[in-house]
Amino acid sequence: MNKKVLIITCLILIFISLSLVSGENTNNLTKPVSGIDFQIPPQYDGGILKNNSYVYINPYNFRILSLDNYNNLRFNFGLDMLEGSVITTQETTIGNHPTYVIYSYIDIANSNLTSIYLPIEDTIFVISYKGDSITPEIENMIENTPPSTITSEQLYSKLSKALSDYRTSLNQEEIEYQQQEYEQSNRGSNFFFFYVR
Repeated sequence: MNKKVLIITCLILIFISLSLVSGENTNNLTKPVSGIDFQIPPQYDGGILKNNSYVYINPYNFRILSLDNYNNLRFNFGLDMLEGSVITTQETTIGNHPTYVIYSYIDIANSNLTSIYLPIEDTIFVISYKGDSITPEIENMIENTPPSTITSEQLYSKLSKALSDYRTSLNQEEIEYQQQEYEQSNRGSNFFFFYVR
C-alpha cells in the first residue's frame, strides 16, 4: 500500500513540475517583427507592434527593431555607440546567433540600457531594454528565433562599416552646419543707412 501511495505522490509531483515548466512558455506572447516570431517575455506584454518593430512603453524600456535597410543599421548602431555613455561592449553568441552587445547609460531615461545587435536569418535586429545584463528571458527569446545565416565576421564587419559611415555623416553634417553659419555671418545686410546733412 505504501508503495502505491509513494508512486502516486511521485507521479503527481512530476505532473505538477511539468505543468509549471510548460506554463513558463505559455506566458510568453508571440509577436511577428519583420516576419520573425519573437516570444515576448510577459513583463514586456502590451507594447505597440509595427511592421518592423515592437516597443513596450518606449525604446528605453524594451524594443525589438528590424534593421532591414542599411540606413536604419547605420543610424541606430551609430547612435548607440556614439550618442550614449557606453560603459562596455561585448562580442558573444546567444543560441545560433553571433551578437554584439552594448551596455550604456542613457541620461534621458536615467538608467542603464542593454542593446543586443544580432542577425536572425539574413536580417540584423536590435533588441534594447532597461538593464545592465543579458537576462534569461531575453536569452530564451533570442534562442527561440530562427538561426542566423550571417556569420560573426560578417556581422562585425557590417557593424564596423555602419559606425564608420555614421561618423562620416556626422562630420559632413558638421561641415554643412559650419558652412551655413559662415554664410549667414558674412551675408550683407539689407539695411541702408543714409547720412543727411
